[in-house]
Amino acid sequence: PIYENTRTGGIWGRTTGSHWNFVAVPYGTKEIKIKLTPVYQNVRYQDCTFYTGKEQEAFYKIFAQSVITFFVSALIVILGFGMIVYWCIVHRKAEIGNSLLHLGMFSAIFGVWSANETDAMMLIVRDRIAASFMAYILLMLMGIPFVLFVREFLNIGDRKLWKVLFAINTYEMVFVLGLQFFGIADMKETLWLTHMMLCIALFYMIGCLLYKAFRHQIDRHAKISTVGMILLSTATVTDIVLYYRHIGDADLFGRFVFLAFVLMLGYEAAFYAVDTIEKGRKAKVYEELAIHDVLTGLYNRNAYMEDMSQMKSARGKMFVSFDLNNLKECNDGHGHVEGDTYLRNAARIIEKIFDPYGKVYRIGGDEFCCIVEHAARCPILFCIEGMRTEEEKYNSDPEHYPIHIACGYAQFDPERDESFEGTRNRSDVSMYENKSNIKQKMHIEDSRR
Repeated sequence: PIYENTRTGGIWGRTTGSHWNFVAVPYGTKEIKIKLTPVYQNVRYQDCTFYTGKEQEAFYKIFAQSVITFFVSALIVILGFGMIVYWCIVHRKAEIGNSLLHLGMFSAIFGVWSANETDAMMLIVRDRIAASFMAYILLMLMGIPFVLFVREFLNIGDRKLWKVLFAINTYEMVFVLGLQFFGIADMKETLWLTHMMLCIALFYMIGCLLYKAFRHQIDRHAKISTVGMILLSTATVTDIVLYYRHIGDADLFGRFVFLAFVLMLGYEAAFYAVDTIEKGRKAKVYEELAIHDVLTGLYNRNAYMEDMSQMKSARGKMFVSFDLNNLKECNDGHGHVEGDTYLRNAARIIEKIFDPYGKVYRIGGDEFCCIVEHAARCPILFCIEGMRTEEEKYNSDPEHYPIHIACGYAQFDPERDESFEGTRNRSDVSMYENKSNIKQKMHIEDSRR
């Protein structure tokens, strides 16, 4: 004997794994007798391929013949992991669902399994027993992400059937592995169960498409899925038939069709994700416009009314009221452009001082307010003094139309206020008193001039 391979997988099964055997033939050999003993009866009639020549030449010849199929499988793996990474990135930006994630997982699993079945991998990976065991595990794992992808991609709303299929698939895996490790039957011998589960996953997709057709919900996703289903079903059935008839490898036809399937549905899922992000971005813009004042950037009256209606307790809160003096005179004497500048700069001063302590709103033409959540933490007199300092700093420039902000405040008092609206009324009274004092001060200053 010049070569013998009797190694088995031990607890991993009786298989020696699918691999190429390179046998060094002694110089001057006239005849070689080869005896093959099948581990499993269902492969006893399977043909074996023989090459003669130098080992390196045979290696490169075998590798070259399978490099295209290996490249296609590797591309499917790359696309699968690419979809998973892409989902991880965009999922943080918008709620896009998990269809892209599930398709990526399915693609990565299929691609690794498919690559493992190529002659190129048989040459590269020496431990063929481990590779064979991994191939069966990957094959059993394919159905779960595929069903999850179909359910979410087609937006079926199935709440029970997918869980049943998930449970059956899990039990099938446990059952098959149990038979394997107890030495009752190898995964090669129970492969028909795994093939049956894959067919059930395909029937699930067909059923979902028929359900949408019956309910007249054939949208873009359903149309693309129909084409993909036809391709995938044809490839799967063809490969299973070829496998049981011992023609070619385990994925002779499927990997090429599956690449088209991944590209087609992956593009659709990615396009949908991008579209969802864009819609979310626009919705956020519209939401911002709905609650913010366009001119000043502060929260507007809509936001103020919503916050007031949602307020559960006024205890510990403070209301600060603001009103701008002489805005009408500014508009009448210098135009509305200058009036808008007045409003923006006044808003900037109020926001700069009071924003650290609460939300600042523009609730009317020249009316502003601030709701302070924790009155005890707001040094209100210090804040008002700071606001006056900012006013003087701004008004020191003779080119600026002078800003005068009337301000009043009140803290919620359960003995005086039935609600926070009562606190606002007391704040407004305080503000109007301040407004009157400012006008008197301005009138005195004008008289002196």
